[in-house]
Amino acid sequence: MIFSKKFIKLKSFDSKKYWETRYSKGGNSGGGSYGQLAEFKAEIINQFIKKNDIKTIIEWGCGDGNQLTYMNYQDYIGFDVSKTVVLHCSEKFKDDKSKTFLHTDKY
Repeated sequence: MIFSKKFIKLKSFDSKKYWETRYSKGGNSGGGSYGQLAEFKAEIINQFIKKNDIKTIIEWGCGDGNQLTYMNYQDYIGFDVSKTVVLHCSEKFKDDKSKTFLHTDKY
């Protein structure tokens, strides 16, 4: 079946706006970053990092940092589109000099 453009109305989605609004209103990174799913992901990723002797991790979309608490990274740089969450993570991990958080607008 062929659809005419007049019947298809595409909504634009602004990911940066979505995540900034979510975090600034007290939201978190979602279910995959908490509980059993977070633990499962961490187990797989930590095994891979150890097996492959990976020293530095760069993550696009660091989120609220909860998943990061399960990880065994020697050196970590996390980018995010949300200024709110970058400030949150910078404060949360302020005593851990192996972790750096940056807002994507700078790059």
